[in-house]
Amino acid sequence: MLVAAGTLVATVYLYGIVPKGFIPNQDTGQLGGTTEGPQDISFEAMSQRQKEAADIIKADPGVESFASSAGGGGGMGGAGNQGRFTSG
Repeated sequence: MLVAAGTLVATVYLYGIVPKGFIPNQDTGQLGGTTEGPQDISFEAMSQRQKEAADIIKADPGVESFASSAGGGGGMGGAGNQGRFTSG
């Protein structure tokens, strides 16, 4: 019983001293996503599919700007059948 009470007191104390600004309270307006093709897809075919997905995103009036990439490498890892989107 004493251990449970001590744990409760320590939890309340630590909650009070931990900074509360770690997670923002508002929407930051940033979004990221990935696409994935079949394992045996060529780079050219994956690039074409990534472009088609980018065209859909570009048509959305709520998107101000974004970046799109296909294939692995670039220091980010990933396989040749993956694509990435980031907006800012």
